[in-house]
Amino acid sequence: MNELMYSVTNENLTATVQGLDLNSKDSVLAVGGSGDQAFAILEFARRVIAIDTETAQLEFMKKRFEALKEGDYERFLQEETNSIMDCLDYRRKEQAETYKASRRKYFLENERLGKIRDKIGSITFEYGDILKIARTRRDFSKIYLSNTLGWDNLPYEDWEPDTIEILREISINLRKNGLIYISNFHKKNDTKFPNELKIDEDLTKKVQELEKDSWCHPCVLRKVD
Repeated sequence: MNELMYSVTNENLTATVQGLDLNSKDSVLAVGGSGDQAFAILEFARRVIAIDTETAQLEFMKKRFEALKEGDYERFLQEETNSIMDCLDYRRKEQAETYKASRRKYFLENERLGKIRDKIGSITFEYGDILKIARTRRDFSKIYLSNTLGWDNLPYEDWEPDTIEILREISINLRKNGLIYISNFHKKNDTKFPNELKIDEDLTKKVQELEKDSWCHPCVLRKVD
């Protein structure tokens, strides 16, 4: 598929950056999508790698990158009304407008875009499957997965064995005390986590409160071994 799916995030950006507990030493792998999360993370992290399997999303993120680099904030915030999710996920106009207004408010407050622009050289874009890439490289401290572990059974009632193995393999490469942010998680699954990963209760409580009125049921996992 080469059509644009997302031009605006339908997740809470404050939840993402607070849930990842970002600092200036972090190297973060992030699902690409609209690029909103990756750019938000960039404000606080040392380096961000935005990854997507769709070339249309990568091209959209790169256009936003160029707009921000040039200081054209309105072009950076411009929405593509013909994206597929505008027709599917955003069926309810009121909900769509809420997503757009929330994202715009986030980026325009606290001189945020200027701060992100100052670090624009620290974000890169890669084509690929983030779940595969995270299992083969060791240069990251945190990872934003959104709902890449699954969508159709949201929220999960049961984790598939291969999903648990994916998390185990990712945790091998993740630095100790590193974090994984998942957007659609069900509490009953915590007993099935690999031994290397535990729910960070404080961060998870914080992000679930921020996302309490949305489709998300986020969870933050911490590498403990």
